[in-house]
Amino acid sequence: MVNNLATSSKGSNLTGKNVFISGGTRGFVLEMAKDFAKLGCAVTVGSRSTENCLHAQQELKTIHNKVQALQFDARNYEEVASALKNSHELFGDFDVVIAAQAGNFVAPANQISANGFKTIVEIDLIGTFNLFRSSWDFLKKPGASLIAITTPSASKPVTNQAHVCSAKAGVNMLIKCLALEWGGSGIRVNGISPGPVMDSFGMDKVLATDKAIQEKVLSMLPLGRYAHSSEISKLGQFLASDDSSYITGTILDIDGGMQLNMHS
Repeated sequence: MVNNLATSSKGSNLTGKNVFISGGTRGFVLEMAKDFAKLGCAVTVGSRSTENCLHAQQELKTIHNKVQALQFDARNYEEVASALKNSHELFGDFDVVIAAQAGNFVAPANQISANGFKTIVEIDLIGTFNLFRSSWDFLKKPGASLIAITTPSASKPVTNQAHVCSAKAGVNMLIKCLALEWGGSGIRVNGISPGPVMDSFGMDKVLATDKAIQEKVLSMLPLGRYAHSSEISKLGQFLASDDSSYITGTILDIDGGMQLNMHS
């Protein structure tokens, strides 16, 4: 299925589209940004980490000249709006805006501090709202595609992840509300819900630190493996392309069947 989507998206010609990705400076999201650049898109990525931004800038510059990496905190509306304005001045109206910033840590609910819970909600949910809301004035209307990276735990409870489940559940509902309100302007809003992805933030910071957790997660995957970055990227290309022009308000699962074994 994914290979077919990739071929179809390339066939619809993504060349020249303007793409903005929050959280696109590392892991599979950086690979997604690089793939958009390879297709001839103007690409702006950004995150809180100056180091990650410098690395992403170097990686993207080897592919395409219409790229940049900007340092900003998705939790700060003014910083997000400033980054979008900067990119808009360089590359014009946005065809694609992707909210992929995320925070995570493993902790039982009775050990999560109020500040820790708040931080994850601010990064994931409020950060997504900040990006999408502040992009409104700079979007191509009609035609823009907004994409949020969510997670299976947005709809299925997971032990030691109350903060993440709550934040991502909010992201899923925000996707649907914006799709409902903004569809009349020709703007589509969708979500991608990956399972565990090789070399991702989740793998590096959560799964890879505990072999027992890693084995448990693998046992939940009917396909018996983690996703490759390229598979998530191709789904992003599909949602950015005209091939998905009648898809909005939808969360597309790409989780190897994980949710089939997640019991509510």
